[in-house]
Amino acid sequence: MVLTIHTFGDFVHKWHPHIHMLVSDGLFLKNGMFYVMPSSIDLKPLEDIFQATILKMLKEEGKINDDIITNLLK
Repeated sequence: MVLTIHTFGDFVHKWHPHIHMLVSDGLFLKNGMFYVMPSSIDLKPLEDIFQATILKMLKEEGKINDDIITNLLK
């Protein structure tokens, strides 16, 4: 996975933070074959963990506060 945090707009009024990412839908096996992840796997738990981790990191870095987190999650 490759990702970058991108912001857009005026911080006070129309701040729009978001993430651009490239994510593989599988993995390479030791023999070099690419294994595509089955579409039946629910990725929502991973999405929730990723979101919580990013928001925690941004808060610890002082980039956002609880009010901004609440607003982003609406």
